[in-house]
Amino acid sequence: MTLSDCKKLPKGTYAFNNAWGCKQPVKTSFGAFQVRFFMLNDKNPPDDEMFRMAEDLLRYTETQSQYIGDIIYGSFRFFVTEDPLESDDIEGVPADLKPEQIRKYYDPVLVVERDPTDGLEDIPYACRIIVNPQWEPEHNLSLEFRDGAIATVNQSPFEIVKGILREK
Repeated sequence: MTLSDCKKLPKGTYAFNNAWGCKQPVKTSFGAFQVRFFMLNDKNPPDDEMFRMAEDLLRYTETQSQYIGDIIYGSFRFFVTEDPLESDDIEGVPADLKPEQIRKYYDPVLVVERDPTDGLEDIPYACRIIVNPQWEPEHNLSLEFRDGAIATVNQSPFEIVKGILREK
């Protein structure tokens, strides 16, 4: 993946003034991903480190697609079991979906961010899978990728207990 595979997105895309995306979705065994690069407080295009991180995450999705699917399905199961009244309000998403049926109800986006000014981390990069689930349209699911694995979900340590995603 290189800069020539990408295009600058319109200003304000995802509320970022400097966003780039791959011209074509990237196909994996897990399905097709949109790939986005966000540079916060930075007017430069994506750099080689961002492309390397995106490629690492794409390789991870190839080898760990079942685990990623378990996390996403666990989020769905949490939603329909912990707040069934709210889950009844989501039209078009049956509450009794099986894991193999869930894929058509969310849109995953691979995101790599760079913010050299945040001052919170030594390394100004972040890499994650953002899932836009139809069953909970007000909230995204963020699977943060660090050190070769999904490290947190929505910035919290997690576990899957009896098929349901739980914060630790």
